[in-house]
Amino acid sequence: MTLALNMLFLAILSDTVYVVAFFVLAGLWAFEHFIIQASLFECPPITRYPLCYQLGRLSLNVLVAVFVISMVAVPWIWVFIGLDFILSLVVIAYQKYFHKPFKPFSAIKNLREGLKVSSFAVRIISPKTWLLMGACLAVKLCLAIFISQRGVDQSESTMLWIAIVSLALISVIVLLLQKSSFRFSSIRHASMMRMVYAYGYSMSWLADYFLSPNAEDVAEEAAELQKSYPNRISSDVMRYEIDSHLVILQLESLDWNILNFSLDGKPVTPFLNELASGSQHFKVVAYHDQGSADMDYAVLSGGIPSKRMLSYSMPGLTYSESLPRFMTQQGFKTRSFHGATGNFFNRRTCFDQMGWDEICFREELDGDGVESSYWGVRDKDVFRISAEKLQRATGREFHFIITLDSHGPFNLIKDEEKTIFPRSRDWQKNYFNSMAALDNNLRDYVNALPPETLVVLYGDHTSGVNYGDFSPARDETTEFVPCIVHKRTSGDTEKPNPIDATTLPADLSILDIIHCMRQKMES
Repeated sequence: MTLALNMLFLAILSDTVYVVAFFVLAGLWAFEHFIIQASLFECPPITRYPLCYQLGRLSLNVLVAVFVISMVAVPWIWVFIGLDFILSLVVIAYQKYFHKPFKPFSAIKNLREGLKVSSFAVRIISPKTWLLMGACLAVKLCLAIFISQRGVDQSESTMLWIAIVSLALISVIVLLLQKSSFRFSSIRHASMMRMVYAYGYSMSWLADYFLSPNAEDVAEEAAELQKSYPNRISSDVMRYEIDSHLVILQLESLDWNILNFSLDGKPVTPFLNELASGSQHFKVVAYHDQGSADMDYAVLSGGIPSKRMLSYSMPGLTYSESLPRFMTQQGFKTRSFHGATGNFFNRRTCFDQMGWDEICFREELDGDGVESSYWGVRDKDVFRISAEKLQRATGREFHFIITLDSHGPFNLIKDEEKTIFPRSRDWQKNYFNSMAALDNNLRDYVNALPPETLVVLYGDHTSGVNYGDFSPARDETTEFVPCIVHKRTSGDTEKPNPIDATTLPADLSILDIIHCMRQKMES
């Protein structure tokens, strides 16, 4: 250690400008990461010494930056800086949308799905953030070029000793953290957010990769969750009898706050507003830890989705209590519809185990004279096919539909469908255009259903859109979406009495409602 400090002192004397530039680059790089990490903590982890952990994380950032600059030679340092810039943007976009830390190893498993929304990541980052990140990138590259040109006289042994000292200090901080509640072993049961709070991203990712439980263990937990589902409301809450067809629709990006929201005095979703006012209407917490598939997994499997990995990707997970299997036992023919491909989120493999009578993904729907976007079959055609099958049905049927057209970055509808902001190219404005298009398609679909059909509509997650007076229905990391239960009857049918929200759990879930319906059918 003494030798390293002596060599550093000699380096300062021999070229002070070089040393200053070296540590300015390290400090800027570290502080940039520190700010990105801090943006995650809308509600920081509870600890007695928050300043100590924050200073520790900043110190780790500085030391890691010093280590990288010392060990990585030109031109690889420029490549390193460029790749870090791209990864930082991914982290920022992921945090803004999901309000949780990015986990690269989980993202790799769902790479196909992630690439579908890659343009959304670009749009969700604010212009101010782009400007600041771009400015930091330019400064870092200039400093790196300056150091590479000025550092020709610096001996390799000096750089090596600087790297060794920084690595030793990193080890000391990490070892001290193992004596705290932020120790690596706690990642098996703690959130990734706690790890990022203490270590930053890179070490938290490595700990997650090596220490997180294997998929078989998580699958066992998920199997238990399927047996211990939320069941907190009485079957009496469900005012409608389920004596004919049943349709459940998972509506992409349907935010609680979009209902009854108007722009320039014009409601965005007039049909859904009318449906909600004349039907049973619930505010539910969305399952959205691993992505959109969390909500349909919950509805169809009967269990709470895993917070640690995509539930559909768990090996050996059975669906003995699945909703389609239950509906078959009640005398229904069961059909599922989704315009995306069956391998999207590995749904087909799992749907095959759930006991559906018919599964319709893009592969099955494409040959039926349908219109498709670059993602899949358009919602209006999925609705049309479902309605036609119900109209021809000779017995009771259960249809489950996942919509697609209103998925971010909200560019799946045509210009002629953009009725709120005509021909808009702005992704936030196109959210409202997409919701209005969804509303129109739902109106046509519901009106085409046979009489007495029970329709359950719910959102899969909030929108991530902030525009004017509109903001997502979030409470820190909790997202709220609507669930509407509607009976397709004549206009003079008596409407159900409004539900007293104070009698329902504050964290009411879609599983509460689904299991309430199951009880209603069994009673």
